[in-house]
Parts: sequence; structure tokens; C-alpha cells
Amino acid sequence: MLSSYRYAAAAAKLARAIKPWDEGTARDLLNSATRAFDWAEANRSPDWEHDTYWDAWAAVELLKTTGSGQYDQAFISYMPFRDGDLVFSLPRFQPDTIIEPLIAYLGTERASAEHRDAVRTVLTDRSAYWLESARGMGYRTVKHPFAPVTFGSYTTPVYSGFLFRLFEQLGTADFREWGTYTCDLTLGANPAGMSWVTGLGSRSVEKPLHLHSITDDIP
Repeated sequence: MLSSYRYAAAAAKLARAIKPWDEGTARDLLNSATRAFDWAEANRSPDWEHDTYWDAWAAVELLKTTGSGQYDQAFISYMPFRDGDLVFSLPRFQPDTIIEPLIAYLGTERASAEHRDAVRTVLTDRSAYWLESARGMGYRTVKHPFAPVTFGSYTTPVYSGFLFRLFEQLGTADFREWGTYTCDLTLGANPAGMSWVTGLGSRSVEKPLHLHSITDDIP
């Protein structure tokens, strides 16, 4: 079921991206995305627990691609909105798996206006928490404040992606600034003085145990 939601999200997004160049393939992808979503919905466990929010992500990508209100309603039902108070709070320790579908929803013009406004508030509050924590760290990088720094951590600037997309939507200069700082850590502003991207820079990691690096020709 989870893999069907994941496929539906990816296929719907890809269909939207390639439509200007290949309408036939885009149509086939979208049809397969809707079938995968429908199957996941029909086989959804009654005790499904939200820990990844792939169901919501699939719904919002299908909403963006099709404009159908059924996916807007699905997204709303998967999120912790409450009648009378749509703005929900995220516990400080909670993983940020909910952020991707929220950012996607914020950029969806066909989404419910009142729910988009609530999502904007939720994301503004959460990002303020990230930056508050980052300003107290020795290295200027944004991460989940409860996430440990261990071997191999933060070699991929995931939160830069969050911040740059929020900057695009909200225009807050701090998001662009701190997204750039977070990239700096990956690009060499770290204790090892080493770029964590193979082949990038004069001193970069070589032969990491990483699937994408194994499949290319870069040492």
C-alpha cells in the first residue's frame, strides 16, 4: 500500500513535468498514478498510522496534475486539520516527514484557500523553529533540532530544499540565506574541509557506499 502511494506521487509529478514534450507518455503516467492511488485507497488498512504522509503527498501531486477536488479532499482528510481551527501544531520532536506534502500543497492554486492559509501558518511556525535552533549551532546548518549528528549525517542538504522552496512561496529572505549556509556544509565548510559530493571541488569524498555514486563513473 505504501509503495502504491509513493508511486502515485512520483508518477503524477513526472506526468506534469514531461507533458510539454510528450503528452502520450504523460497521459499514461497519470493513468497509472490514478490507478495506484485508487488501489491504495481501496486496500487501506483501518489502523493506518501517519508516519510518512505518502498518502497525502500522492493526493496533492494528483491534485496539482488533474485539478480534481477529490484529491483535495483526500489531502485534507489525511492531515491533522480540526474543524474550527485548521492551524495545527507539530510537536518539536516529531520528524519532518509531513513537510514535503505541506510545501507541495502550499504551491497548489487549486487547493482550498482556507487550508492553504493554515498550511502557510504551520510551515512558517515550523521553519522559525528550525532557524532558532540553527542559530545556536557551531555550524550554520539547518536540520531537525532533535536529529543527531552522526557519521555521514547531513551530507545531503535536505533542509536547503525545504528552505529554498519556502523562499519561493513566501519570499522570506532568511530562508534563502540559511538554505545557502546549509549547502555550504555539504560543499566543504565542515571540519574535514571536504566536499561531500563526488567529483565536486579539489578535495571531495571518493567511492562512498552510496547507490547513486556506485552507478556513475565518478570516483
